Amino acid sequence: MNPRLIKFLIIFTLVIGGFEVFARVNGKYFYALSDKVLLKAEILERSPETKVLFIGSSRFLDAIDHTVFSEVIAERTGNEFKSLNGATTGFDGARFAYFAEIAADSPQLTHVILEASSPSLQDGKLDFPDQKSVPEVPENERKEVFADIFETHLQDWLTQNIALVKYRKSLRPKVLLKLLVLFTADSIDPNFWMRKGIARNLFGSSEFDVAEDFIDNFKPDVITPTTITESPENLNPNHIYGNLENLSTIFSKNRNLTVIWVAPPVSKEKRKGNYSEKFTGFYQDIAFRFGSTFYDYAGLGMDEEFLRDPTHLNAKGRALFSTILADQLAGHFTAATPNSAEAAAD
Repeated sequence: MNPRLIKFLIIFTLVIGGFEVFARVNGKYFYALSDKVLLKAEILERSPETKVLFIGSSRFLDAIDHTVFSEVIAERTGNEFKSLNGATTGFDGARFAYFAEIAADSPQLTHVILEASSPSLQDGKLDFPDQKSVPEVPENERKEVFADIFETHLQDWLTQNIALVKYRKSLRPKVLLKLLVLFTADSIDPNFWMRKGIARNLFGSSEFDVAEDFIDNFKPDVITPTTITESPENLNPNHIYGNLENLSTIFSKNRNLTVIWVAPPVSKEKRKGNYSEKFTGFYQDIAFRFGSTFYDYAGLGMDEEFLRDPTHLNAKGRALFSTILADQLAGHFTAATPNSAEAAAD
């Protein structure tokens, strides 16, 4: 055999073996890099001082500046705490439930603020690197698709046992850069790198100029357990209600956690599809059954200067809405007991 070929094979094997060992030793971080939800979950785990967690889709990602939110709450109540916007793009009900399980078991959290919108409550499925992909095949068809079954089993075996295969999504240069996001999350807002228009956000201004009474008049529909005396009739539950119920059940396991639902604002043209009696009925039923509070801003309509597109806020809109939300949720952070709607209303 050619000596050069032998030398190449030895070097190649050592390099691949080195990468495999490195990936195995640091598997926790490579696993987190493989998916946006896993990355946010790892950031939460690495931040035991975080007290407030936001969970939702790209609407929440663009709508919430957790630093502004914490600062305004501290000004209003004197209660200083660290919060994390755990929202991600590509969100759905399955990912919501996964993150909800983590949040419900996180001892440091005192509040979770959840996005109540159709995108975040759509049905979906997880696609994490440790999940098996072997399909269920009827007994009488297994011989006909043996090659496919063999290939699928081989892929799953490689995924389960070879780190470079398992974490292949994390080994792309663009994804590896997210290691910086993970290890600098305490000093730099990790969402800065995840929102669209990084350059625009970096060089643009987030300062807003509104009339003095604008914030006072930007009032959402507030649904609290104390305002609902019975469950609404004729709900006609759908998948959105089913996910609301499932998530509320998950969080009900932790009685020390204050659960607040927020429907973020959209453009005036998009109000009809995001604000309806049907959604209100769902919120009322969940509030009555689980003791949660809902703040529905979807029916207000946001001016275009605060919007990136009809359903997402821009930098100015994010600063404005984070200020408004903190101002109106401040009562939840002075309450003596979790889920105190009475204290929030005061």
